[in-house]
Amino acid sequence: MKEFRNIRDANMPDDKHYQDFTISHYIELLELAKKNYSFASYSKIPWGTKFILWRHDVDHSLNRALKLAKIENELGIISTYFINPRSDFYNPAEKEQYKIVKDILDLGHEIGIHFDSELVDMFDIKDENLLNKFLEGESKYIEWLFGVKPIAFSFHRPTEFVLKNFRSESYGGLINCYSKRIMEEVAYVSDSNGYWRFLRLYDVLLKAEEPSLQVLTHPEWWQDYPMPPRQRILRCIYGRAENVIKNYDQFLERHGRENFLKPDHVLRNIKKYFPDKFYFYDYLWNKKNFETLFIELWRLHRKYIMSIISSSDRESKQTDDDLYLMEKSFVILSLDELISKEDYIKLIDIKERIMKCNSLIKEEDLVLACSLLIEIICKIKSQEED
Repeated sequence: MKEFRNIRDANMPDDKHYQDFTISHYIELLELAKKNYSFASYSKIPWGTKFILWRHDVDHSLNRALKLAKIENELGIISTYFINPRSDFYNPAEKEQYKIVKDILDLGHEIGIHFDSELVDMFDIKDENLLNKFLEGESKYIEWLFGVKPIAFSFHRPTEFVLKNFRSESYGGLINCYSKRIMEEVAYVSDSNGYWRFLRLYDVLLKAEEPSLQVLTHPEWWQDYPMPPRQRILRCIYGRAENVIKNYDQFLERHGRENFLKPDHVLRNIKKYFPDKFYFYDYLWNKKNFETLFIELWRLHRKYIMSIISSSDRESKQTDDDLYLMEKSFVILSLDELISKEDYIKLIDIKERIMKCNSLIKEEDLVLACSLLIEIICKIKSQEED
């Protein structure tokens, strides 16, 4: 069997070109691809011409997929988005995620099935007839959901067995992105795992020496600014997690139901005055990461104290002195209504111990310290609004 025509470079430097994976560079790549190639659909591959198949395997984030879909639409480009019906990271039938896929389709793009290779072992899919049945089932499900028939399929994390044994042009009525013909006749560039596994796509598009090209991107890698792959995945996962808990809160509020965050819980005030920070602080509180929460709250409280003292005081070198800021804030904010100076000095001591990595602080002391800081911050914010 011939090797998959990956465009390799044995002298590729250690630099993985993480700086490439930005939205601005993505636009640059699309414009370069348009200049040197003709975009083609998997349903109508124009063999014998200089074409490019532009595909997205949506592994982690439909939200990022929509971001790319809008950009491509603005540039007059149609690409194919491969949806995984069994994804561990999103559910295409979920209301918001469903709407995202519909939006992608409304932008003129096509969809395919991203078939999980682990199913081959899980269900002992050893022959093509069984693979046909599985793909027919997933294709019918996606068509039933969205009213559009998928045109192709790609394997998610393809194994050596999969690539060696499933090489026909189609299965289950879907074009196989890893078919023998495509593998052998179409050059391939991939951003799998968050870096260029072969040559940089920019270099390939600029030279435009390949007669045909299949480009695989994963939407989650493409962010507003460069970051390592794992950080990009965390951004997707935590962003989705935050949206899920927001939906829960909004549902209860919309239907007038009680949301059982303890009635006297200090985080209620954070949600009132700092809704953009609430879910992060809530996460730290529930994970019992009280040291991290304390430092975040300390920074916020110091920021607001600095904002209310006079400009001459802000220019003073004494603003680095926590005791000096304490005296100022007690005078300006009447903090003695909330906390004694002795207790405030204890907060300063806790901050110093955390910064020095002293791990002997009791959890109950950290909880109390975080609660006091929240009260101070919210008092400053309420006075600011008044």
